[in-house]
Amino acid sequence: MSAQLEPRPETAYSAKFFDQLDGQTRASAEVIVPMVMDLLGPTSVVDVGCGRGVWLSVFREAGVHRVAGLDGAWVDPRQLAIPGECFQAVDLTADWPAPGTFDLAVSLEVGEHLAETASGRLVENLTRAASAVLFSAALPGQEGTHHINEQWPEFWEGLFAERGFARLDPFRRRIWQDPRVAWYYQQNLTLFVAQGVLDGSAALRQERDRAAICPLTLVHSKVLRPMKHPRPALHLLPRLVLEAIRQRWNRLIRGQ
Repeated sequence: MSAQLEPRPETAYSAKFFDQLDGQTRASAEVIVPMVMDLLGPTSVVDVGCGRGVWLSVFREAGVHRVAGLDGAWVDPRQLAIPGECFQAVDLTADWPAPGTFDLAVSLEVGEHLAETASGRLVENLTRAASAVLFSAALPGQEGTHHINEQWPEFWEGLFAERGFARLDPFRRRIWQDPRVAWYYQQNLTLFVAQGVLDGSAALRQERDRAAICPLTLVHSKVLRPMKHPRPALHLLPRLVLEAIRQRWNRLIRGQ
């Protein structure tokens, strides 16, 4: 029997799961990818936790020549939005080998699906694969299918900093109220870049300086709004107050 026709493993990530995501994923990517292309101009992109490869399909339409998608064996190759040879089934919790090096690595709303013990390995693998990483991951209280590792942004920023990658925030101010973009990208989307990339781009250095004085933790109204489960949202409030105080204190120290 062909490998493509073998039954998919039992998983929380069913065809229905991907069906529900694909539309809003494509709509979001069609807004964000042009911004990424303008800022970075990548010619090769790897998407770690790519699902059916919708983001990669939009990057290809934008002119990226080489794409690769990695995700679990639960992804049905017959449902891919990219050519089958561009997809590789891997265990994202393990030390998977990237299929080469790339200008840009993408990992969007993936980290929360992996055990906390796998977080450092994920970041290490992403930073080995590319010198720039487009990244987002769920905040505490965001909730979703198999969210087992929701973390505050500082958690991920620290892991990237250990690998010599600086945080930039060039997109959220442009997409925050854009109805075409899914709210979790509006809330969580960041860019991490290696020092060599910063050295070669005045625009990126400007974004780094801007990120240093802008709030790292932003919580969308869709998370804070009491709906079915108000308690997680209420638990966010003390943390948000402390974050606001910290940001204000840092600005006072800088004389701003």
